[in-house]
Amino acid sequence: MSEDVVLPPIQQTRVKARIARGKRMNLPRAGLLENDQVKGIPHVYSARCLIFARTSHIKVALLNAKRESQVIPQGTDLGKVHDVEEVRELDAVEEESTNGFTPPEAEALKKIIKKLPSYLTKEQRRRVWDLLVKYRTIISTGDHDIGRTDLVEYRIDTGDHRSIRQPLRRHPFQHLEWIDKEVEKMQKHKIVEPAASFWAFNVVLVKKKNGTLLFCIDYRRLNSVTKRDSYPLPLIDNCLNALSGSFWYSTLDLRSGYYNIPIAQKDRDKFAFCTRIGCYRFTVMPFGLTCAQSVFQRLTDFVLCRLSYITCLIYLDDMM
Repeated sequence: MSEDVVLPPIQQTRVKARIARGKRMNLPRAGLLENDQVKGIPHVYSARCLIFARTSHIKVALLNAKRESQVIPQGTDLGKVHDVEEVRELDAVEEESTNGFTPPEAEALKKIIKKLPSYLTKEQRRRVWDLLVKYRTIISTGDHDIGRTDLVEYRIDTGDHRSIRQPLRRHPFQHLEWIDKEVEKMQKHKIVEPAASFWAFNVVLVKKKNGTLLFCIDYRRLNSVTKRDSYPLPLIDNCLNALSGSFWYSTLDLRSGYYNIPIAQKDRDKFAFCTRIGCYRFTVMPFGLTCAQSVFQRLTDFVLCRLSYITCLIYLDDMM
């Protein structure tokens, strides 16, 4: 640390640092600071970041996961800077960098690049492309390219209420084939599975703004007998106030986020639905449930380490 710094509670802060004497890096360009807990200071972690090869005027990110402010004194050791190797030049041809990708991966990356602001320079676009290529495994390539978490499991409590089974509802003839194909796709990606359940609900098709259909289930009667989850949702006003004074923002959008949460095995029969080709049940948390928001918020708070209101700023001062 170059100076004493007070870290605000439950957020990330950029601080000034320097490379200790006799620890100058061998490579002329940059080094890498790995993320780790700062020694001697509990609940404070250094972020993984690129350190430019100079002894002073360096900025690194520190996370204070504690509910109260903490003082980081001057001279605190924040970690070790490792040498890095540049693997290719920035002026490489972008189209060639898609070699070895699957067609869906290449198409997904190119769509993101096309949406970048027009005022970015060629070098800035190149750096964005490199970042996307590095983390391409977390980019969804289709409607059913969805992950799974093992941190939260969805459970539903209906008490001793008897099972609810609805008769098959009629749908417009032109939509029947679409429903069959959608169920087949979801079964292929293990979102649903065949079922023989005492519970059964009907499919509902919702038309989105772009004219395409959204596959939903009418769970209103199931919601009416479900005991509510009391986990609190964040206040929108507080979320917006947390953005005050910021100029750069980074957003992440999960592909069908609810589908990332598995349903407890003993409760899956309660999420059965019927179609003309048979009865199926969800293996992951579907949309339209009364407790779904609370369960998803609990997962979000757990993953973000209680940083729900904190904005992830993009710092470009060292990159410009």
